[in-house]
Amino acid sequence: MSDEYLITADNIKKYYTLKHNFLKSKNVVVKAVDGVSLQIQKGKTLGIVGESGCGKTTLGRCLIRAIDPTDGQIVFFKSKQDKINLTELNNNELRSYRKFFQMIFQDPYSSLNPRLTVGEIIKEALLYHDLKINNYDEKVVDILKVVGLEEQHFHRYAHAFSGGQRQRIGIARALISQPQFIVCDESVSALDVSIQAQIINLLINLQKKYNLTYLFISHDLSVVKYISDYIAVMYLGKIVEKGEKKHIFNNPMHPYTHALLSSVPVPDPFRKKTRTILPGEPPNPISPPSGCSFHPRCKYAKDKCKKEIPEFIQTGEGQHVACHFVKEIKLSKIF
Repeated sequence: MSDEYLITADNIKKYYTLKHNFLKSKNVVVKAVDGVSLQIQKGKTLGIVGESGCGKTTLGRCLIRAIDPTDGQIVFFKSKQDKINLTELNNNELRSYRKFFQMIFQDPYSSLNPRLTVGEIIKEALLYHDLKINNYDEKVVDILKVVGLEEQHFHRYAHAFSGGQRQRIGIARALISQPQFIVCDESVSALDVSIQAQIINLLINLQKKYNLTYLFISHDLSVVKYISDYIAVMYLGKIVEKGEKKHIFNNPMHPYTHALLSSVPVPDPFRKKTRTILPGEPPNPISPPSGCSFHPRCKYAKDKCKKEIPEFIQTGEGQHVACHFVKEIKLSKIF
């Protein structure tokens, strides 16, 4: 495994303060992301999975400074010799680096300006970053063709396109500034299954062609398995397990990861599978449990889990788990 990283994040936190009202005597803090550390290798895809509300999107937006983290450090390696601490830059200093980071949004309908033509939507990035290009319109047409659209689409408005075509426009908008890092935030979840496959294959081909690095956020484990090189599993603002894709899917070590993978449907009626049902609901992020945040739903939890936050333990090559008793727990085989 290469150690050439593009992005490293250390102890990233994003807290939101809910102002008190006449029913509450003091402000309440919501810990959307709570102490996440990770490394993303250049030219690879890190998949982030977890239940809705676990902090996946907030983490992705923090990494590209779309929102400012409350605490932590984000380092961008422009080259082996040139690294920039993004969290130390003010807005004016950050602007010159914005072109290196882009985002593909979940909803291809609301993420495009209905008042602009496709050409104008994509050209906005060139104008904003003041990129030195001889012919802006020609550059936009070229990038439209790269994502599977045609020159004739340049003057049309977003409402004239299907969901899959709109997502291609969103991808073209992200590519036009020649980024190095792209956050794909549930970028295929709003599409039909057949269109999902087309967009995923397009993303993979573009990654190979332009040596792109992805953070792929999704709740669909089948999609994550197909596109990702390595995976991080989030629960209530924290990463509970991370590692190479083959290790996570073949041998999940955290009880939460095991439960997630057991819920993936298998298109084979003769293939037996053990399903793990988690009791209860995810805890309220306004008042998270003490110690390990997963302990109220974990059948292996002990007193230590209720009092102490677990540290990451390396369980094998390329796999780390945040669990006090990971070496003692014997999880059943999913298949």
